[in-house]
Amino acid sequence: MQEKINLFVWGIHDIRMLKSVCRELYDEGKLENCVCIPMGTRCDNSYNDDIFHVIPSFSLDENTIELLKENEYPPLDWDIITKMLPFESKAIELGMRRTNVPIVEYTREKQRYYRELRRIIYIFRKYQINSFFATAVPHYQDAYIAYSLSKVYNFKIRFFVPCTIKDRRLIANDIDMIGCDILETYDKLLIENTTKKIKSSDLMEYFNTQTLGIEELKKIKNPGQDGETKKIKRMHTDHYWGVWKKSHQLVWNPLTRYVKRINELKNKKSECCWEKKKLFLDNLREEHALVRFFYKYYRFPLDKYNNRAELPLYNKPFILFALQFVPEATTCPQAGAFSSQYTSIQLLAYEAKKYGIDIYVKEHGHLSMRDKHFYDEISMINNVKFIKSSVSTYELIEKCIAVASQTGSCLMESVMQNKPALAFGKGYLWKGLPGLFEILDSAHLNDILRNIMNQKVQISNESIYKYFVAIDEKTVIYKAYGNNSNTERAINKEVLKNIFIGFANGE
Repeated sequence: MQEKINLFVWGIHDIRMLKSVCRELYDEGKLENCVCIPMGTRCDNSYNDDIFHVIPSFSLDENTIELLKENEYPPLDWDIITKMLPFESKAIELGMRRTNVPIVEYTREKQRYYRELRRIIYIFRKYQINSFFATAVPHYQDAYIAYSLSKVYNFKIRFFVPCTIKDRRLIANDIDMIGCDILETYDKLLIENTTKKIKSSDLMEYFNTQTLGIEELKKIKNPGQDGETKKIKRMHTDHYWGVWKKSHQLVWNPLTRYVKRINELKNKKSECCWEKKKLFLDNLREEHALVRFFYKYYRFPLDKYNNRAELPLYNKPFILFALQFVPEATTCPQAGAFSSQYTSIQLLAYEAKKYGIDIYVKEHGHLSMRDKHFYDEISMINNVKFIKSSVSTYELIEKCIAVASQTGSCLMESVMQNKPALAFGKGYLWKGLPGLFEILDSAHLNDILRNIMNQKVQISNESIYKYFVAIDEKTVIYKAYGNNSNTERAINKEVLKNIFIGFANGE
């Protein structure tokens, strides 16, 4: 039985395409309302009509006027606060994405969380929302609160999980269960023992490239700009980093945001009283002062990291722990309870010490700075060493006995070089990947390290190939960062429409 969907969409880049999909579903009698919060783009009210509503994101500070209207939001009662308790700490932690500064006043952050919770409840009630969709793992505060409320209210939920392979997306409905569909399909392929082939050329290229030996990989160069013979190019997250940096540079510059909002408010012709505007400005000034304090006294740029790092020694066994970019969805919320990379390193080092294994920690090459106390705490662990960022990650993978990370792409790269991989947390995309182990407790980790040292972990390219067949069946192509050409728009439109039709069919 079909029901009309009232849709909440977060993180869309192509609003025009989304509106087109919603209008078609409305004409077919499948959709009643759609509320859209765009990600990384300015809120554009020109798209609004009787069924389609674009509203600003609180997390990106684009809703100056929304904040000033907060008296319209419903108050919170005991019941909803209690039901949201399992998600509260993670939502508060995600609040730091507004400034990218890990120094926060807890009571202030909690009040901001409550205010955003009230706003999302208000939106859900006003538009009678019954379905939630996000184009990425919900990793901004407003998106995560909307996702959590959707779970509390038992709404239909879908979101995309970006993959290591460019433009590939897995469709999931629970952060802790990310990758379970691929695992289920892979298990069926093992039972059936059939010889299915990878149909998609992008996956086949990625598989062929990543399973080359280290020496062959070192010979592969990016294709030049002079039209010479095109060589195989390694699929890399640099693509996403370049797009992210370009579209978010203003958002992540606190000073620019501060000046921008002040000028907006001074020039805004609004019915809101000046006292409320002044309150908002005071909050911005306080946030800006906090950011300046962090940049002056707490930041730890990559060059300073390299001053305390060293070159690797290959005379004893070691595990490579690759740090991830923060704050980002891959650590919070995907890593769950292990969102703190320090906690994961501490657990790994404690168990590895029993087998005489060192932990080599290598910083993310694109991270501009991190809280210096993070490095101070890690350096106090005896068997942990920082490795200079100039050292090749692939060289470290070749020499190590295993690779560890929260959810990093290096885990798949490690397995495809026949090296075991350790993922900390429940939200890792490639669940069940041959040679990859999901770490949740010390006893399990101890057993895995013992097997690794005794060379009992065997990884074959045949089993990895079958896993890629499962990836091929369970992922879709969605060009979130494309040029919005008619071809790309048609591909994305078909994917979204099928998801929303599934909502209407109760799937």
